[in-house]
Amino acid sequence: MKNSNDMSSGIIESTYALTQAQLQKILKLMQFVGGSTSTKSLIKKMVPALQEIVPCGKAIIWIYSAKKEKLWTLVGKSRFEVSQAKCIAGRTIKAGHHINLSNPEQDASYLEKTDSMPGAKTGHILCFPMKTKANKVVGVLQIMNTVVHPITPTVVNLISEWSRIAAGLFTSTLKNDEIKNAFDSFVDTISHALDTRDYILAGHSRRVTLYAMELAKQMGLTTAEKEILQYAGLLHDIGKIGIPELILLKDKRPTGDEFQLFKRHATLTRELLSKVQFPERLNGIVEIAATHHERVNGTGYPDGLSSEQIPRGGKILAVCDVFDALTSRRPYADRLPIKEVVEILDAETGETFEPFSVYHFKNITLDRVIQIIEYGHTEAIDKKDLKYLSGFALNDLVNLDKFKSDDQQRVETTFMRYYSRIYRG
Repeated sequence: MKNSNDMSSGIIESTYALTQAQLQKILKLMQFVGGSTSTKSLIKKMVPALQEIVPCGKAIIWIYSAKKEKLWTLVGKSRFEVSQAKCIAGRTIKAGHHINLSNPEQDASYLEKTDSMPGAKTGHILCFPMKTKANKVVGVLQIMNTVVHPITPTVVNLISEWSRIAAGLFTSTLKNDEIKNAFDSFVDTISHALDTRDYILAGHSRRVTLYAMELAKQMGLTTAEKEILQYAGLLHDIGKIGIPELILLKDKRPTGDEFQLFKRHATLTRELLSKVQFPERLNGIVEIAATHHERVNGTGYPDGLSSEQIPRGGKILAVCDVFDALTSRRPYADRLPIKEVVEILDAETGETFEPFSVYHFKNITLDRVIQIIEYGHTEAIDKKDLKYLSGFALNDLVNLDKFKSDDQQRVETTFMRYYSRIYRG
């Protein structure tokens, strides 16, 4: 992609004829922006594509919600939303066709946050509504300080054609977003229902998932793998719905028969999730969620799988599940001292846990460990403490002798300030 800043600052005299080269460029750019499954990722690709089609100083993609009568775009990484009545893009939607403002800074709808040019005057703004074949407006393409002059009918036709292409692409991603949001809501509802039933371990599924995401980052999992792991983490204990509360909430460790009944939750997890019609890209959820109690030496449950038979996500959840259980208050036991928890992970490496997963888990930074343990209460954490702890990993906490004496004491004291506080509660 060419950078608009590298182009001549002068005005290009051109009729901008729709040549074969231009058509080829559009086809090439369609391949570039195609494949985006989320609206935000498509916006990030569409902006440079628009600047490639019509060289300009700045381009903005606005997404329109007719129900809310608002438009939103990305400003940096953040979402910026504005009323349709208070922006130039909104006027385009009302007009039903493109508009061309030659002196936009004097316009009542001019927005400094989005319409200004860094270090330059906004000379003019072109806005084109993105309309589907059914004439539904899904957004607006906004082009500022184009170096193409004059704006001939050929230029208008070119941008109009691209706006129709963009409308189709964004219609697809908005539908994907809607489906994903509905699915996320379903998963959150189920996860919350589990926490409500097992109030002692409230937040367990969420914390396990957060640990799993940290581990996934350490291990270099792909975005697709992370998505599957995230959902599997939130749903890994769904089978506990079928376990009597007398066993779940018992203030003593389950007896032999009770434990056999408790172990059924892994099988129930598989049975319940197998009935859900997950999108094809999420097919791995069921087996990952159902294998978080398998052991790499083949003595786990429900199926006694050996290491090579356990999906990687299942091995990751196994470590995260045990760590959260041991660092949480359970009906029959308080939280264990953190060093003892790490010692248990080490002792079970190669037996219960995959060595690779334990190695990377111990490299999770202490600030993230505290934030996850304190999930739901992070407002009580001092940001200065988090910044300091971010320089140390979980493994460092049990090997403090390699640090200077001042750091040894400060790391342990800072970490235990939060860990012990919850431990007493």
